Amino acid sequence: MFTHRRSFLWATQAGIAMAAMAVVLLTRLDAYAQPTSAADQRNPASRSIAAGPVVDWSEMANAFATSPNGMAHVIISLKQPDKTRAAMNWTREADRARLRREVRALQDAVLSELPPREFQLEYRFENIAGFSGHLSVEGLARLAAHSSVVNVKPVMILEAHLAQGIPLIHADTYRATYNGQNMAIAICDTGVDTSHPRLGGGGFPNAKVIGGYDTGDNDADPRPNATLGEAHGTACAGIAAGDTGTVGDYIGGVAYGAKLYAIKISTGNTGNATEAAMIAGWDWCVTHQNDNASYPIMVISTSFGGGRYTSTCDADSPAMTTAAANAVAAGITVLASSGNDGYCDSMGWPACITHAISVGAVYDANVGTGNWCVSGDSCHPDKQPTVGCPSGWYVPDPSAADKVTAYSNSASFLDIFASSNNAYTCDIVGVGGYDTGDYDLTFGGTSAACPYAAGAVAALQSAAKAVTGYYLTPAQVRSLLATTGDPITDTKVAITKPRVNLAAAINGLGGPIPTPTPPPTVTPSPTPSECPNNVVSDPGFEAGTPSTEWTESSTNFGTPLCTINTCGAGTGTGPHSGAWWAWFGGTTLAEDAAVEQNVTIPSGATLKFYLEIPAAGTTGYMRVLIGESQVFQVTQADAAAYATYQLVTVDVSAYAGNHTLRFESHTDAGSSALNFFVDDICLAGANVPTPTPTPSTPPTPTCPPDPTPAPFDLDDLKITTNGDMDDTNWQSQGILRIENATNVTIKSAIKGEIPGMIPVLEIDGSIKKISTSIPIHRVKVDKELGNFNGQSTYARIIEAGGLGIIKMSAVGGSETPYVQIIGKGDSDKTVNAVLMGVTLAKFAAPDQKAIVKVMTKKKKGELYRGKIAPRPGCVASSVISAEEFGLISVSGGNIEPYRILSDGKITKISAKNALGLDGQVGTEPFGPSRLEVWAGQGSSSSDINTIVGDAGVFGKFVTGKITSDNGSCVGDGLIKKMQTRKGSDIAGNAYVSDKSRLKFVGGDASDMNVNACEALSAEP
Repeated sequence: MFTHRRSFLWATQAGIAMAAMAVVLLTRLDAYAQPTSAADQRNPASRSIAAGPVVDWSEMANAFATSPNGMAHVIISLKQPDKTRAAMNWTREADRARLRREVRALQDAVLSELPPREFQLEYRFENIAGFSGHLSVEGLARLAAHSSVVNVKPVMILEAHLAQGIPLIHADTYRATYNGQNMAIAICDTGVDTSHPRLGGGGFPNAKVIGGYDTGDNDADPRPNATLGEAHGTACAGIAAGDTGTVGDYIGGVAYGAKLYAIKISTGNTGNATEAAMIAGWDWCVTHQNDNASYPIMVISTSFGGGRYTSTCDADSPAMTTAAANAVAAGITVLASSGNDGYCDSMGWPACITHAISVGAVYDANVGTGNWCVSGDSCHPDKQPTVGCPSGWYVPDPSAADKVTAYSNSASFLDIFASSNNAYTCDIVGVGGYDTGDYDLTFGGTSAACPYAAGAVAALQSAAKAVTGYYLTPAQVRSLLATTGDPITDTKVAITKPRVNLAAAINGLGGPIPTPTPPPTVTPSPTPSECPNNVVSDPGFEAGTPSTEWTESSTNFGTPLCTINTCGAGTGTGPHSGAWWAWFGGTTLAEDAAVEQNVTIPSGATLKFYLEIPAAGTTGYMRVLIGESQVFQVTQADAAAYATYQLVTVDVSAYAGNHTLRFESHTDAGSSALNFFVDDICLAGANVPTPTPTPSTPPTPTCPPDPTPAPFDLDDLKITTNGDMDDTNWQSQGILRIENATNVTIKSAIKGEIPGMIPVLEIDGSIKKISTSIPIHRVKVDKELGNFNGQSTYARIIEAGGLGIIKMSAVGGSETPYVQIIGKGDSDKTVNAVLMGVTLAKFAAPDQKAIVKVMTKKKKGELYRGKIAPRPGCVASSVISAEEFGLISVSGGNIEPYRILSDGKITKISAKNALGLDGQVGTEPFGPSRLEVWAGQGSSSSDINTIVGDAGVFGKFVTGKITSDNGSCVGDGLIKKMQTRKGSDIAGNAYVSDKSRLKFVGGDASDMNVNACEALSAEP
């Protein structure tokens, strides 16, 4: 709800002056205003939150006109450090601290340009690049032209959305076992009276309310005033997690075992809150999620809101949307009440944000007829005029259990319903609050439904932890509540949505959604046997951090040593082998880092290590020192040569004796990061061999699924098909199903914008062609897919009964996507896959012949790399297989999956140099991800005609079945040629029927062992 003082101001001379100033403002700032596109006019919420400075000039003029001092109360959103956020591991406090440092640096850069007369700071958000405060006309002009500012908007004023409810959501039995133990719920509201006997019965903090903050008044005490304070938050806290004990109908909260955090977002003793205070409240929860590690914040409940939104509203308040996205990324499920206006096609903010679960209300029992005030825009058929409601309208509403209340806002994008009137819950103790007693007997509205749902989520998380060993992600919580809830139809508009059924949700753990899996783990590799007499201790950093062998330092992270679990990998590979590696850089802030140890260098020594530079967004260097002498250095200019791991060899024979070996880096502050990855260090005497250990056993698959994106507004797509479109499960599961079609074309309905990634596209039967310019997470075709044409876009996963032509191009994005193409063989066609700018992680066409081409593309000076390789943590699942391969090629990249399997022959495998990027077949040295190629496993035709790798050929190559023959192990077929450029190597093992017919061309093949039994490992 917006609160304006227009009637007062415009009745005064000051008001007239302000009105005149509004006109002047629009005139003065007209040159700064951005043109509004037709798409913006159609759906303002569809605008990208990072599309450029967004100022609603009319709205800002009104904000200045209604301000008593000429300063508008605003929220300023800046460009977010998206790359840092995307690479974050939210379970790692060091990553959160890094984000906060980057956010503060971005804020400082803008705030330093705003003089005090133009801007008075209110809140600096901690995990969001933005802030709020009071802004002058001159300040607005300055910010509108600032390259780092993406949005300036007036602060909205929000209002609160004013024992039978527990049985209605089927929580009465399960809450005895699963009651939110070992976690906390944050109540973002009007504060919590901690003196209530069911809410700790003491001061703040106490045994129940273990923390919190007052963002409304910016102080450390989130309790309401005992006599004048608003009791709304206290009532919500009692429903969600009040302690057990029977008083009247009150039997404790839904998740009575959970702890509470009180976040008071309201101002003073009012029941209103500002948008800025709410953003600060959600942001506070992320920063302080683990203040008490035994009770982390896992749920946020917010029964506040305002405005009217007929579609999702992520673009309306970029800072709030980022706050919600951060909370969800940190594992916090966010719930918000839909509002009490009786809308039939819309709801309030922030419930309309896609990251939040919106909650509508149903009666928990027959409590008689209520006369509810509703908006004049409500579609309720029984709406009647009255002078008793501010809106002028009310609805006489007979109640019944599970009936949607007349006031509850409903919309196609509403998520769930939960219990409401009449809730018996906690009140401010004594004469304050809603009643002179300590309990309110008639608390209701969507305000009550939201904490009911929040308590259910906490109880569900308790069950998930007990049953599976892991908490659910917020996306899994949303899915489980939607798929297990009881369907309830809002009769005023005929919209059916699930009402929370906690018992069914708990029983559904491991059913409707995948059972949660532990994070991927990698078994540390031992000291490489390929480096005998290595004088470096812990050369692969597998002892972890803090290291007993290396001295570590980093200005931002404390250490450069990382695993995928602790650091992610950004756009890079991660470790070259094992689990750990040294990551230098990795932030948009200035960063200095180093690892060093004392070594005794033998005579004639050579230093070898593996280096990758996966990102070069700023300037800097990484160098190697022996003592005070620099022996090697690279900068951002060398990124193309080290886009994937390359072996570095340095002659250090001049440094025999005791020295400090030091790897150090400096990276400058910039808009994006510069990354140097270092791993597998070898320092030994003369004749140090290139590492080539014997084949290892297959790694245990711990491959996590790619997260499914959330659905967006389907109206943002233009879909053309000659079949039938079914979007029934779009909002709940992100599934768009096409039936009885031969063709489908998908485009954006918003000129110049991609609205998002389609979660799931299902095709009933066969289809001749799918053409899309919108990225798709998963394409599922029941039978044959004749042609998939990704027009400057891609699909992460394609599954079909049979495959035909597959074309996709991921040129223009910030990261190289991983792609899986999986066929089940229901076709006699040859699969022809042409992929540009993607990493092909998996390919399967078990009963089809296949041609696979992957390419790197250069566009506008940027390289979009193509390669065949595993997803991080997914080595064992990276298999390229078909009945027969005519060609497997990569231009400008490597071919390094875990295995290539062919039932018949393989005509050619080729990794070619292009755009200055060498092509390599296999990885060097061999390790858990060593390439294995097996041809002729189900056919008498088992030859591999040609293997070409311009930068080297490495791996195990097997033709047919292997048999023992006079001390050798021979294959059934031929490998006719292995080829590389001069100066590159051919190494590994090959098994052929006649090794005399195997020709080596170009490089050194002395390390390719042909028909050597000692290197043989199990067949696939």
